[in-house]
Amino acid sequence: MNHWVQIKATVKAGYRVASGQSGDQRFPGGTLAMQKPFFEKHGLNLDDYYLGTINLSIAPHQYKIKLAKYTFKQIQWSSKDPAEDFSFFDFNQIEIF
Repeated sequence: MNHWVQIKATVKAGYRVASGQSGDQRFPGGTLAMQKPFFEKHGLNLDDYYLGTINLSIAPHQYKIKLAKYTFKQIQWSSKDPAEDFSFFDFNQIEIF
């Protein structure tokens, strides 16, 4: 059974590197385009999604991921940066507090 909670969120400006709109030469085409092949290798196909992010502030609330649909640990997607962990989840798998 789903228990939905409605809260206010504010869209916050990001750096535009995920979508590639920043012009940052370290990330040609954007970080998501560079990460996408690594996600696909581990079973997550993002072909039907826009390769960008929306930054939301839910302050003063916080969230906790209850169950990630996908978790990829220590993905070395860039030769210039340390490896990162990534999690993808459905909205019904987070807890707001």
